[in-house]
Amino acid sequence: MSTNSRTPTQSTYTPLTITSFPVRPLTTTFTRPSSCGGIYSRPPGGILVIESQSGPVFDSSCFPPGFATEERSFFSPGIACPSGYYSACTGAPVSSITTVTCCPVVSSSISMLCREPTQLSEAWENQFCTWAAPPKGDTVMVTESANGRTSTIVKTLSNPEGLNAFGIRMVYQATDMPTTSTSGTASTSPSNQPSSPGQDQIDGSDKGGLSTGATIAIALVIPIIVIGAAVGFFFWWKRRRAAAPLPVGDHPNHHHMQQPVAIGTDGVYKLNPNYNYAPIPGTSPITPNYTGQTAVMPPSYSQGHAELPAGPPAPSELPSNTDRHEMR
Repeated sequence: MSTNSRTPTQSTYTPLTITSFPVRPLTTTFTRPSSCGGIYSRPPGGILVIESQSGPVFDSSCFPPGFATEERSFFSPGIACPSGYYSACTGAPVSSITTVTCCPVVSSSISMLCREPTQLSEAWENQFCTWAAPPKGDTVMVTESANGRTSTIVKTLSNPEGLNAFGIRMVYQATDMPTTSTSGTASTSPSNQPSSPGQDQIDGSDKGGLSTGATIAIALVIPIIVIGAAVGFFFWWKRRRAAAPLPVGDHPNHHHMQQPVAIGTDGVYKLNPNYNYAPIPGTSPITPNYTGQTAVMPPSYSQGHAELPAGPPAPSELPSNTDRHEMR
């Protein structure tokens, strides 16, 4: 048997202290019927609760055998959240004991959290799982019953509205967990911690991590961006190289830049031996045009002049005493 203590007073509340474990084990995964999990408006106050689809009444078939809504009701040892639930919170009231509250999975956008009894009162006192709607609102399907008629409507919930549900509470200690042996050493298997399908999806929305779809999208987009940048750089480099000017020595018309005539050291114009005198294809020789050109005499020619005699020059004889020389 277990001993649970709660000491209420008019102004203070003493949390439940678990000193030993009751005999209500939950060591296998309980699968709830498909009719469970609807959202209903339940009086008083019209609070929205997750119940069975038979209506806003407690249906024991939606919960593991032995489930009770009281604060002191725990499954022990409890090591497996039911199907459709996930481990919303854990606690350690004492060093050797771990408590777990399992909350139902509603949708990918609705992640329920657990509440302590000190945070609950009146119609919510046994609703250990709650969800507060965001300010922008969220849409849910709600079943309402009024005047003997039941209808399902689409309702947008916004803060401070929300959802409530019964939490399945469990306790266990390390010795309750199955162990696996590796190389002869026994260790606690973390895979046996209370969990359920959908837990990773719910936890991911709270932790702000990337979803699987976002990770795959990033893995596909980044290589495409890198390849596109490489192709763009190649075409830019090719266009830039084609537009760049050639060096002087590599220019196809470089021979036109050589001068056919060069001034020597003695001031006389001479032909340049390095000049290519081959005619340019498709052109004809240029005919010199001397029209309008005048010759300029050197300045030394303007300093005086000599006149030639008017008549023919007088004959003169060679001297008669010319010496003869023989060639040897």
